[in-house]
Amino acid sequence: MTGQNEIAKNVIAAAPAIMSQLMGIVSSLALVPLFSDTGFAKHLSVLWDIGATSDIPHQAVLLAFIQFSTAFLIIVLTWHVYIQNSFVFKRLYGGFTDSLIPFLIAAAEYYVIELSRPQLYSEWEIAVLAYLVLAILSLTHLFTKAKIELTEDNADILRKLSWYPSYIRLYIFIPASVVVLDQFVWIHLPDQDWQRRTAVASVILLTYPVFLFLHQRFFWYRLTRSVPTSTRHLCHNCVP
Repeated sequence: MTGQNEIAKNVIAAAPAIMSQLMGIVSSLALVPLFSDTGFAKHLSVLWDIGATSDIPHQAVLLAFIQFSTAFLIIVLTWHVYIQNSFVFKRLYGGFTDSLIPFLIAAAEYYVIELSRPQLYSEWEIAVLAYLVLAILSLTHLFTKAKIELTEDNADILRKLSWYPSYIRLYIFIPASVVVLDQFVWIHLPDQDWQRRTAVASVILLTYPVFLFLHQRFFWYRLTRSVPTSTRHLCHNCVP
C-alpha cells in the first residue's frame, strides 16, 4: 500500500509537467497545417490577392479570415485551459481516457484547420461541432474524476467553483446549437448564402473570447483570489 501511495504522489506531482508537454506536442501538431507553406495560412494569403489564381468570390475573403481566426483560437484556448486545469486539480492522470481525449481533440483541431475553406464551409462547421462536443466531454471527464479521485483534496476547489462546472458546459452548447441550427434549419433559407455563412461563423468565433473571459473570471481568478495577498501574484504567474 505504501508503494502505491508513493506512486500516486509521484504521478500527482508530475502531472502538470506531463500535461504541459503533451498539450505542447498536440498544439504543435495542430499548428503545422495552419501556418505551413502549403497549409491554410498560404491559402488565406492567396485570398487576399484575388485574381486569376483564385476562383473564390470576393465575399469569401472575410469568411476565410474568420475560419482562420477560429482555428487559431481553438488551438490556443485548448492549451490554455488544459494547462490551468492540470495545475488546479490534483488528479491521478494515467488512465487511457486521459491520454485519448487530448489526441481526439487534436484530430478535431486538425480537421477544423484542413476544412477551413469557404467552399467547404458545411464540412468545417461539422468539424467545429465535433470539437465542441469533445470539449464538453473533456470537461465532464475532468470534473467527474476530480470528484471521485482524491475527493478531500479537490473538494475545496469544487466548492469555490460553485456553479461554474455546470454553467461553462452549458455555455459551450451555445455555439454547438448555432452549428446544428445552421446545418439543419438555416441552410434551407433562400438567398444570402454568403451572408448567412459569415454571420454564423462570426457568432462561433465570438463565443471563444467570451469563453476565455468566463473561464478566467469564474475559474482561474476565483481560485487565485482565495490565496493570501502576499502570494497571490505568484499564482498569477503560474500560467501565462
